[in-house]
Amino acid sequence: MAPDDLGLVPAPVSLETGSGTATLGDGARVASDTGLRPAARWWRRVTEAAFGVDLVPDDGAVAAADVSFVLVGRLPPGGYRLTITPGPPARVRVEAADLDGAHAAAQTLRQLAGPGAFRRAPVRRVAGDGSAGASSAGVGLPAVTIDDHPRFAHRGVLLDVARHFLPRHDVLRFVDLAAAHKLNVLQLHLTDDQGWRFEVHRYPELTQAGAWRAESTIGTWRTGTGDGTPHGGFYTQDDLREIVAYARERGVTVVPEIDVPGHVEAAAAAYPFLGTRKDRRGARTTWGISEDVLDPSDESLSFFRHVLDEVADVFDAPWIHLGGDEVPPDRWERSPDIRARAASLGFTRPDGDPDVARLHGWFVARLADHVRDLGRRAIVWDEAFGPDLPRDVAVMAWRSGSPGVGPRAAAAGHDVVVAPETAWYLDHRAGEHPDEPIPVGFLRTVEDVLSYDPGAAAVPHERLLGGQAQVWTEHLDSARRVDYATFPRLAAVAEVLWSPAADRAPGTPSSAAFLDRLAAHHLPRLDALGVEYRPLDGPRPWQRRPGVPGAPRDLARETAEARATETRPHGADAGAFADHHVRTPTTTGAGVRGGRPPAAEVTVVRGARLPLPDGSLSEPVDLHLADGRVARVAPAGAGPVPDGPVTDCPAPDGHAPAGPVLDADGRIALPGLIDAHSHAEGTVFDPDVQLALLRQGVTTVVTGQDGVSYAPGDGSWPAAYFAAILGDHPRYRGPRVRDLLAGYDGTVPVNVAYLAPHGTIRHAVLGGSPKRATKKDLARLRALLRQALADGACGLSTGLEYVPGGYADERELVTLAEVVAKRGLPHVSHMRGYEDKAGDAFAELVRVARASGAATHVSHYHGPAAELAGYVDEARAEGLDVTFDSYPYLRGCSILAMVSLPSWLPLADPEATAAALRDPAVVARLRREHFPALAEVWPRVTFASVPDRGHRNLTWAEGRTLPDVAGLLGLDPAGAVIEILVATGLRATCVFAQPPTNSAESVRALANHAAHLGGSDAIYLGGRPHPRGWGAFARMLAEHVGSGDWSWHDAAEHLSARAARRFGLAGRGTLTAGSVADVVLVDPDALRDRATYDLPRVVASGIDDVLVRGVRVLSDGHLTGATPGRPARPG
Repeated sequence: MAPDDLGLVPAPVSLETGSGTATLGDGARVASDTGLRPAARWWRRVTEAAFGVDLVPDDGAVAAADVSFVLVGRLPPGGYRLTITPGPPARVRVEAADLDGAHAAAQTLRQLAGPGAFRRAPVRRVAGDGSAGASSAGVGLPAVTIDDHPRFAHRGVLLDVARHFLPRHDVLRFVDLAAAHKLNVLQLHLTDDQGWRFEVHRYPELTQAGAWRAESTIGTWRTGTGDGTPHGGFYTQDDLREIVAYARERGVTVVPEIDVPGHVEAAAAAYPFLGTRKDRRGARTTWGISEDVLDPSDESLSFFRHVLDEVADVFDAPWIHLGGDEVPPDRWERSPDIRARAASLGFTRPDGDPDVARLHGWFVARLADHVRDLGRRAIVWDEAFGPDLPRDVAVMAWRSGSPGVGPRAAAAGHDVVVAPETAWYLDHRAGEHPDEPIPVGFLRTVEDVLSYDPGAAAVPHERLLGGQAQVWTEHLDSARRVDYATFPRLAAVAEVLWSPAADRAPGTPSSAAFLDRLAAHHLPRLDALGVEYRPLDGPRPWQRRPGVPGAPRDLARETAEARATETRPHGADAGAFADHHVRTPTTTGAGVRGGRPPAAEVTVVRGARLPLPDGSLSEPVDLHLADGRVARVAPAGAGPVPDGPVTDCPAPDGHAPAGPVLDADGRIALPGLIDAHSHAEGTVFDPDVQLALLRQGVTTVVTGQDGVSYAPGDGSWPAAYFAAILGDHPRYRGPRVRDLLAGYDGTVPVNVAYLAPHGTIRHAVLGGSPKRATKKDLARLRALLRQALADGACGLSTGLEYVPGGYADERELVTLAEVVAKRGLPHVSHMRGYEDKAGDAFAELVRVARASGAATHVSHYHGPAAELAGYVDEARAEGLDVTFDSYPYLRGCSILAMVSLPSWLPLADPEATAAALRDPAVVARLRREHFPALAEVWPRVTFASVPDRGHRNLTWAEGRTLPDVAGLLGLDPAGAVIEILVATGLRATCVFAQPPTNSAESVRALANHAAHLGGSDAIYLGGRPHPRGWGAFARMLAEHVGSGDWSWHDAAEHLSARAARRFGLAGRGTLTAGSVADVVLVDPDALRDRATYDLPRVVASGIDDVLVRGVRVLSDGHLTGATPGRPARPG
């Protein structure tokens, strides 16, 4: 028998085959020296289970046993000698240098017994009489002599359980798989922005709040979309003690990673004082690198010292990993307190400014000192390497684009583990097969993984501990997906780390031999273990699914660029952003995408045409942008801006300034469009929503509509009552409007304005009560409104068809409208009624306007245009300042409860209302008094969102009409409404056809009115939402400019300038010198709305490039990942 015929993976150092087979049957004795018993016991148990034999543990003389594990001192660390002789009597002798060597020998024995050894029960044929068949024939082992030892001491794999939580049993299974490949280190990535998984008794909120996130991104951080499904979980300390003990029995050390000072959004979600922003937000729902890092304060140090105390009480590993990767210093730079701290520690740059980047290494070093005090050693990712890092801290070198970091760390006295992202990040694509489930990262086949040699990393042998593969789980949301990404590539990693050095480049004899062993012998072992690995020729049919955005990467270019940045000061590259845990340097020059240019950088939009007041378009011009504003509008090709930073850096040809240049190629430049009615205050963090907005040219959203939104307060009541419209806010936890607005500062690509919501304010004072406000109540309402306006709200919104706003009388409305009138801000109202109630409802607003002096804006105005326009014209003729917004559709969308339930139910309390709907007496009253009048409404209702709340899953109703759903449920329409409201906890929404009085002609006429503003009223939640969130502005542009109703100048007036004036957003709505540089480039020939009621989440076409504050946020139709958006405050 040839050595390769045994198919051992990883390959041993030396193997000599003999003749015959040693068979171990019932009663075979297994003995071991005391120090090796855990390995012998494990082998005996798995062998008994797989083959159905009874092996007898023998505490007697080891030499006389059939199977013996003997401790010897002449072998290399971790080494063993295995001798199998057929006999009789058959003998198996393991000589091991230590317990690690015995564990390795036990794994070799298991492989030698064949794939059946990897099953949990014996495989026996069923006899003809139906009995279990013959008893076991024993365990057959080939005659062989193996001398073996590992090449590297650290043979590791990282499992990321923070991005996607894996239940304990899946982690235990992964331990088994690592051990089966002779890997001896499992690093558990327990904390990250998206989740905290380690129970800390001292800080229970870490797992009560930090372990859960609202949803996960499907796709890359740049272009992915939210899945709308909450995700979370954590391990109790006893769970982890079990995992540690289980791994120890198999020769695997579990190393915990608590990642600081970056990747801490989940911790800050639980304890906001830890973060630089101090506001309570949820765990991060998107991937990529976050600027929201730890405040490197004494309080943070104390907090994490306490955390590490509990970590050390759970894990017995000699190492504790402190993370230390990807720490953008942006927020530190903007914090006076943190800059002062850096200066107090003596961290200054040559120019005398505080060097906040030094705080990164300093903070990690202080925690490393504490780890040493706990009797352990710290290990960190390579970004934490620097002059402050204690020499006993090991460095894990992952940035392949910075190949010098490992040798530099070793030269400074650090031990090194290589963990290269371009070679051994196993979540990266394993092939370019068109059906790859998650085509992200670098292409790394089995052969590519096998060809990497840690010994070639130029790290001195005495400092190189070994290597480690990483399984990051941003895109691996289950154990099945982890299997697919990890195997069989992890077998190749194991081969490299255990077996002797060899040239394993693709096509070499060593590579070919490994692939032969893998296919013929090792994949059957994985099959027996139930591993859903990726076949060598591509995914199986059931492993295929539509991929997420991902594209082949130019590794040579990226590596070259990374090397070019290596001379930068320590920490200087921390602000560069990457796609999936890979730092990709930002390039500059024409057509640059992504990144955030420094504030002084000038961008030129070259060759754009501007709308002119006479309805024509200008000749091509260049827009010179500096510091987030338009610095100059000049004829195309004119010289650089005469003043400012551009004069210091002309381009070589002397005609255009240096720096990023965006070629408009004759497209029309519009000022950023403003959605005057948006419900995106919670969903704007979703890249899908961001893309939907920007592909329509919307750069500012006005939120806080209909009188209900998150602030002021902790956001819990609005999130429950308006759950179907707003959802849970991923960041805001209270208490003030300024805290909500701060959450949009530099975190999203668009600007966010906010109206103070009357219903939320009233609920804070009066709860859900319908009672009339007293003088004391009014004083409290006014105080909360004044505070909201002082915090940056741009007006007051009322929702008079919702509760509790609808409980307000005119006296209350006038009292509050007077507050906004004094600030020159508007009262924005969802009227008390539309259609046949519009006249009376509008008249109420006119009376409030007269009495208060407040400007008035009507939300989503719809109905017969002649009548509605008359109301507005009459009020404006009287001298009242009245405007309205509308959207270009004949269907609306709202909460199902608002459409279907009366105000006498406790609608402000969804749980109480759902409980009431279970009461037969309440249902009888509804059927008697309320539902009959809705008979003509039911056929016009289509379900938009029917979330599964664990009561009854009716998500299949999304996109179906109410009569269809009722028929499928075997109910009448009223009964179906009650069933869905109860099942969803009142979180269902519906699209409904408006009455015939609202015609296409009326929609067009209202859009042409002088008081009209564009508003989408977009709701972005649900499986079949209204398409207006994806197409309203594109539709208005295409239809009204295309028909000749509007010129492009009119379009900018309707969809940008009027809203800027209405809400006091100075500098917006125009593209003139001094205006905010929110720029939208429109290709009029390609412009169209493509979203439909059947396919609502389809983005518009014709707008592919958008700048916000001079930063390119949309490039060639794709998000760049830049987040220059700001709170849009009045003034």
